[in-house]
Amino acid sequence: MSVDPQNTRGWPEPTPRHRRGRVLAAAVASLGLTLSALAAIPANAVTPVPLAQAGSIVSWGRATESGATTVPAALSDTAITAIANGHSFSVALTGDNRVVAWGHNGTQGAQPQKVPASLNGVKVKAIAASADNAGVVTQAGTVVGWGYKAITGDPTKVPAGLSGVVDLTIGAKHAAAVKSDGTVVTWGNLASGGALAVPAGLTGVKKVAAGDSHTYALKSDGTVVAWGLNNVGQLDLPAELTIPGNVKAIASRRLGGLALLADGTVRQWGPQDAYPIPASLTGKTVVAISAQYVEAMALDSEGGIHRWDDSSDPAMEVPSSLSGAPVTAIAAGGAHDSVIVADVKTAVVPRVTGVARPGQTLTGTAGTFSGAPDNVTNQWLANGTPIAGATGTSLALNATHLGKRITYRSTATKGALTRTATSTPTSPVAKPTPTVGLAAPAGAYGRAGTVTVTVSNSATGTVTLTLNGRSLGAKTLSRGRTLYSIPRTTTPGRWTLRASYHGNTTLNTATRTTTYTVTKARPGTVKTKITKKPSSRKKGKATITIARPTGLTAPRGKVTLVLKKGSKKLKTTATVRNGKATVKLPKTTRGTWKITTTYTGDTRYTPAKAKTIKHKSK
Repeated sequence: MSVDPQNTRGWPEPTPRHRRGRVLAAAVASLGLTLSALAAIPANAVTPVPLAQAGSIVSWGRATESGATTVPAALSDTAITAIANGHSFSVALTGDNRVVAWGHNGTQGAQPQKVPASLNGVKVKAIAASADNAGVVTQAGTVVGWGYKAITGDPTKVPAGLSGVVDLTIGAKHAAAVKSDGTVVTWGNLASGGALAVPAGLTGVKKVAAGDSHTYALKSDGTVVAWGLNNVGQLDLPAELTIPGNVKAIASRRLGGLALLADGTVRQWGPQDAYPIPASLTGKTVVAISAQYVEAMALDSEGGIHRWDDSSDPAMEVPSSLSGAPVTAIAAGGAHDSVIVADVKTAVVPRVTGVARPGQTLTGTAGTFSGAPDNVTNQWLANGTPIAGATGTSLALNATHLGKRITYRSTATKGALTRTATSTPTSPVAKPTPTVGLAAPAGAYGRAGTVTVTVSNSATGTVTLTLNGRSLGAKTLSRGRTLYSIPRTTTPGRWTLRASYHGNTTLNTATRTTTYTVTKARPGTVKTKITKKPSSRKKGKATITIARPTGLTAPRGKVTLVLKKGSKKLKTTATVRNGKATVKLPKTTRGTWKITTTYTGDTRYTPAKAKTIKHKSK
C-alpha cells in the first residue's frame, strides 16, 4: 500500500482526542525464551515469557497516564511474565499465573484496571488489552473479558460455552479467539462496519490481532489473512505476508497492522504507514513487536527498544535507563509504553503443608524465582527466627515449637543480588486435644462394674477416673486404653463418672463425663421361722431373716406376712433391721394356715418372697 501523507483518502487524523477516546487496537505482550534465542521463536500475543526471562516492569508515558505508568508497590518483588497496555491502564501476568491490573477508569467508567472477582484464584495463561477493555485466557482454555461494555458491541460478552482457547485479541467493539484446533471465533461488532464473520474455511490459525474494524490472523504456515472494513487500506496486506513461512508475528493498530518477518524485519500497512519505520531498525534483527492505536514498537535481538507514531512528546521517548537492560517483552499503549526487564523476582512464594502440631511433620515447597538465579537455598523459621540445621524440605515438630508460627523461606542469589521469599506462617504450633471415650455399662449393687477409658491418637500417658468426685486412682494408658473396676459396694443410683487425661508432650489434656447407673441387687434367701405358734386363744411370733451377700450391707426395710385359710386372710408387717425382723402373729382359728412372707426391698435390694410355710392352729 502506498503512503498518503496528504490524507487524500479522507481517513481521520490521529489527533489527541482520538488517542484518548478511541484507542481501540488490541495490544498484548510478545514474548520469547532467552534474549539471544528470541529471533528464532515466533511471537505469540498471549504466551508469557519463560520464567528465566521474567522480571520487573518498566513503564513510561505522558504525565496524564501516571496511574498506568506507576507500577503498584505490591508488585515490586513479583516476577512478571507478560504485560499488555490499554490506553490508560496496564494488565500483567505474574509468575504464579495470576492476572493483575492497574491504571485509570477508562471511557465512561469502564474500569479495565479492576480485575473481576471471578478470576480470584484462577490460573491464567494469556492476557490481552485494548483501549478500554482487557481479557484473559485461563489455563482451562476459557475466556474472561471486562471493561467498557459498548451498547452496539460488547467484546466482554464472551460466547457461552467457548472453550479450548489458545489466543485472544480485543478490538474496539469486538474480540477474536483462536481455538486449539486452529479455528477462530469472533464476537461483538466492528466499530465502523465491515465483516465480523470469520472467512469461510479459515483454519490453521495460531494468532489473531484486532483493530478498530478489522481482524488479522497469522496461520501456522506463516501467512496472514485479513477481514473486516477496508475503507482506509486496513486489509491491503503487503505481498510478503502471503509467502508461506515468512511471517512470525502480527500486531494491529487502530487502522492498520504490523508484521514481523522471518528475516527479522518489520512491515507495516494502513494509514499509519505515514509514520515510517525508524532508521534505528536498519540492520537490526527484530524479535518482538507490539502496537496500540497509531503507535508501534519493536524489540531487537540486542535488547534495543524502538517505537514510532505521531507523537513528539518527550515523555514517550524510551528511557535512557533501559539502555543495555535485558528487555524481554514490550507493550505499546498509545499514551504509555511498558517493557519487562529480566530480573530475579519472586514467581511463586514458598508453601508449607501439614498440621502444626508436635509429632507431625511439615513439608516445605521451595519458592521459584525469575531471572535464572545462580542458587536457591531454603530455611525453616519459628516466629521468624531460623531453626538451626533446618534447611531441608521437611520439619519434624516437637515441644520446642509449641506456640510458634512456622515459615519456610527461599533465598535466591545471582552474583551479588539476593532475593528472599517467605511462606505464609502456619497457625501457632499447638498440641491437639484428643477425644476421651468412656464406656460404662450399667452395674448392679454387689457386682463390680467395668469402665473402659479410651483416648484417641493411641495416646500415651495417664488418666484419672472419679466417681461423683471420688478418685478411683490414676492409670497408665496402653495404646490409648485402660480399664477401671467400679467397687461392688457402690450403692444403686445414677453416678457421675469423669475421666481426665493428663496429656503428654504431643497431646493436650482432655476430659469426658458420663453417667454410670447402678441397679439394686437381689437379696439373699428370705426365710420365715415361727418361734411362737399362734392359736385361737393366743397370739404367736415369727422371725424373718433375709440373707445378705458377703461384704454387702444387710437388708433393711419392711416385711409383710399374709396368713390365709380358705377365704380368710390375716395380714401383719414388721421392720427389718440388719437383715432380721420379728413379727407378731395374730390369733388363728383352728385349722391349717398358709403363711407367705414378702420382703418389700430397700435402697439396695429388690423385693423378694420367702417360701410359703404351713401352720396348723389349735
